[in-house]
This record gives sequence, structure tokens and C-alpha cells, in this order.
Amino acid sequence: MATRKRKFAIPTAPAKSENGGGRPTVYSDEMADLICTRLGDGESLSQICRDDFIPDRRTIVRWAIQDINGFNGKYTAARDIALDIMADEVLEIADNPHFVTEESVGPNGATITKTESYQHRRLRFDARRWYLSKLAPKRYGDKLETTHRGDAEAPIVISQSDAKL
Repeated sequence: MATRKRKFAIPTAPAKSENGGGRPTVYSDEMADLICTRLGDGESLSQICRDDFIPDRRTIVRWAIQDINGFNGKYTAARDIALDIMADEVLEIADNPHFVTEESVGPNGATITKTESYQHRRLRFDARRWYLSKLAPKRYGDKLETTHRGDAEAPIVISQSDAKL
């Protein structure tokens, strides 16, 4: 499995923890910018918090809830940008084939078969589309339109056939 190269500067001296050990919990603008940049690039908060120099998830969420130094706005904007990136990925998945290479040994020797994996593309596409529709239904969800007919001032009448439902 290929490892992903980091595009981010890793702080050489993490902030001191409030409890004297463990992960840093003291807010800094540099740490907030690093977290928001990585969120905006599409990394999940869980992935980001796996790094030893990044505070725990609960700490970051607390920063957002308490809006320390305007962190909530940065955090929300980064999450919104990540949704747009994911929407772009949906189009890339739909437009670009995904090939699977299989090697088998038969009576004539080894054969290599390269086929397109429709199921894998479909799974990736559907998972992202579903996720987007749940997190941002107004932007990425199915549009539901409700209409009301009749006089707005008239009383609502339920018929016998409606009552059985």
C-alpha cells in the first residue's frame, strides 16, 4: 500500500499539555490553521488526530464549540470546503474507470488480466453521494418539493379513507 506524502510542516516542539503529559491541548493559531488546512484537503478529523503532535478529537471539538479565537468559523469553512472536494471526487469516480489487475497461473503459464471494476466504482460513488446528501442535504440531497392546495384559511378535514391509513 502506498504511503501518502505529507504536505504539511510538522511542528518540531508541540505545545505543552495542560495536564503535563500526553497530547497538546493548548490552542494555538498555527495548530488551528494546520488542522483546518488538512480538514479542507479532505482528511477526516480522526485521521488528523492520529498524529502525536495533534490534540485529541474532543479537544478540537471543544475549541470549535467554545469558538476559541474564532476557530469555529475556520473549522466550519474547512468542513464545507471538504464537502466540495468530495463532490468533485464523485465526478472523477464516475468519469474515470478503475482497473483491477489479476494474475492467474494456468496450463499455458501465467496470465495477467486487466479488467474494469464497476462494483468498486459504484461503491465509492454511492458512499460519497450518500455521505454528501446527509451532511449537506440542501446542496447535495434529493430535492423534495411539497405543495399545499386549497384555501389556507379553511379547516383541515380528514376523510374516513385517510383515517384508516
